[in-house]
Amino acid sequence: MSLFRAGASTRSSMITLFYILLTCGFYILVWTIVFSTLEAKQDVHESDSVSFSPQHMLRAIWRESRNSTVPCTDGIHGKWVSRQTQVIRAVMWAIRTEVPFSWIRWADAELIHSTRNSKSEVDQRLRRNFISLTGAENRNSNWTMINVGVWWLCNRRLRNLWNDLASSDGSNHIFMDSFYLPMGDPVDIGRSSLREAGVIGWVAEAKRRRVVLIGPAHLKRVPILSHATHVETTGEEGSSVARIDFLIKKSVSISSQSNTTALFVLAAGCASKIIIAELSLLLPKDSFIDVGTALDGYAGVPSRDYNQDIGRYCTAVHGENSDPGDRLWMRLDTCRKMRSKV
Repeated sequence: MSLFRAGASTRSSMITLFYILLTCGFYILVWTIVFSTLEAKQDVHESDSVSFSPQHMLRAIWRESRNSTVPCTDGIHGKWVSRQTQVIRAVMWAIRTEVPFSWIRWADAELIHSTRNSKSEVDQRLRRNFISLTGAENRNSNWTMINVGVWWLCNRRLRNLWNDLASSDGSNHIFMDSFYLPMGDPVDIGRSSLREAGVIGWVAEAKRRRVVLIGPAHLKRVPILSHATHVETTGEEGSSVARIDFLIKKSVSISSQSNTTALFVLAAGCASKIIIAELSLLLPKDSFIDVGTALDGYAGVPSRDYNQDIGRYCTAVHGENSDPGDRLWMRLDTCRKMRSKV
């Protein structure tokens, strides 16, 4: 009987040991798979950040088109392509995956202010930063997009200013005939076609991002960005040297308060270009969008020709046929105040 008990005990111990080894083996296998997957994702992420970069795409497109589809660019320095949906999708991907990028707009005001003959320290700083952004030494060049309103280049004076600003031997930087990064807002007449192409707009993509909004006080009235940290510009859209330096210092301080990346949204006129150019070097983990006056209409501020009809914004957001999901774009009391003034 004792031998039988001893044998049973031995078999029980062996079975227990077998299950322990099996369990250990299972966990080792699981962790091996998990770490391998994480490494693979990191490799893909790093690879994608290069192969999916806008400049990588634009260079390939430019080699095929050679400026042929971009109006007003004959005899203009630089390399040009028309607006590309695939590039817009790449930027949306970058917002989702927190790959740092810079979206900068360049138009008539920037051309006039960045002339070499200007005596203004701000203007010369703007000029230096443009040259830095488009130069070969720019370490963030693959994810730096300077979007030019090429219609301005049909103007002879502005063409000459551009050629004086851009490298005469043709910059390696590819410029895109584009302007505003799609927000996905209800007034945008191209929203439906962009959605069909997989572009929902940067506002929706940034819902889970830490957003810092640098702009005038009235942008606080845009509810869809109520979660953003707001840094107010004052005076001439924050265009003095002292104010620009303050906004840069303040942005660095905000960014350093967290290990998470930040998406900076700038509405500070020509100063936005300077701030983005300099912050992209100081804060290489963060991203920057130059939105200009794109949000003003939703704050009830008619700041440009295209947003003079605030009633159009109210109808798109709060009208009978509006999408309930768009209500966060504009406060109802903003529309009521506008109607009371009529």
